[in-house]
Amino acid sequence: MNSLTQHDSLEKVSHIFKLLGDQRRMSILIHLKEKKELTVSELMELLQMEQSALSHQLRILKDANLVSSSVMGKNRIYRLKDKHIYEIIQQIVEHVNE
Repeated sequence: MNSLTQHDSLEKVSHIFKLLGDQRRMSILIHLKEKKELTVSELMELLQMEQSALSHQLRILKDANLVSSSVMGKNRIYRLKDKHIYEIIQQIVEHVNE
């Protein structure tokens, strides 16, 4: 049986697409795709979001394993979690631009 037909896998895939369906989260992911990594301050400026709203969205993305973060000095730096997320976003952007 194909692993995607199993209920748990389908539920996880559906959850990821729901997360990607939010314009704020997709904007975060696209900026991270383009810049490779950004601090919270940089994301706040690019997205014109308040820190609390941005932190909430970043937490959702991090909990879903779509982004990762590290601390450098006083800054928390975010990046896409792995190449799969990059490829999914790239395919979506290419599809829209066709």
